[in-house]
Amino acid sequence: MSMPEFSNKPLNKELYIFMKQSGWVLHPHLRSGDYFIHNGAYDRKASSNDGLFEGKNGRFYYCAFQEERDENGKLKWFRGSISSKSKKSNKYRNEIEIKLISDSLDASSSDGWEIITDSEDGEGHNDPLIKESINKIKDFVRKV
Repeated sequence: MSMPEFSNKPLNKELYIFMKQSGWVLHPHLRSGDYFIHNGAYDRKASSNDGLFEGKNGRFYYCAFQEERDENGKLKWFRGSISSKSKKSNKYRNEIEIKLISDSLDASSSDGWEIITDSEDGEGHNDPLIKESINKIKDFVRKV
């Protein structure tokens, strides 16, 4: 499979490249394109290990990343998560979850989302919280 375009999705692109180089098999969601990147079969019952990343500890890992920007490239929101399960289990354990939302959106009803303020460079790294969050995901991936 060729690399998605990642049109106006630099965080998804950065994580996609990093995780592919780390051995993860990622792909865009069939209906959402490069807006929603994940690995494994989309299996709501979690009964399959198909396409999941097998860590050094024998656990299986599922990841999902979603990024939304406005037409000027300003980050509206980003959500990234990695969950794990044992080989025969269908119960996932949430390992890491990042939820960032722009201060320009109404975040009052966004439970658990961290507010970002300045990401107008089109790369999403002006706000230190963004870079810190991406690095947190990368650090976790390096460990498993």
